[in-house]
Amino acid sequence: MKTHKEIEEIRNILSQFIGGETLYKQEFMWIVLRYTEGVKYFMSACDCYWLLAQIMFKMDDLKEKEGDEFYSIKFNRIGEGGILKFEDGNGNQFQKIEFDYIEDFPLDSVTFFYSNKILYLPSEH
Repeated sequence: MKTHKEIEEIRNILSQFIGGETLYKQEFMWIVLRYTEGVKYFMSACDCYWLLAQIMFKMDDLKEKEGDEFYSIKFNRIGEGGILKFEDGNGNQFQKIEFDYIEDFPLDSVTFFYSNKILYLPSEH
């Protein structure tokens, strides 16, 4: 479990990512997800690669159904669980995944954007 100070440090560092030239890649079978330095830091600092996997699988499904447009991806912690929502950026929801139990997710919420086949933080937009 992260302390309040560690959580604040994660939030502060996340806000400092403003885009970069380095992209990372996660692959599973035919699915490929590219992501930025900010996303890489977030996944490592929060130890939540499970979230990256959920996003990767759902984006592969959404791209087939909805096309490769802009997506806003929001995770909100609710009690011991949480909700992961995939939206178009205007509040129109495409999909959501509910989790009954999430172990040790330190933040109340996080938002990502997905565009041009890249997952990134809003500050990196």
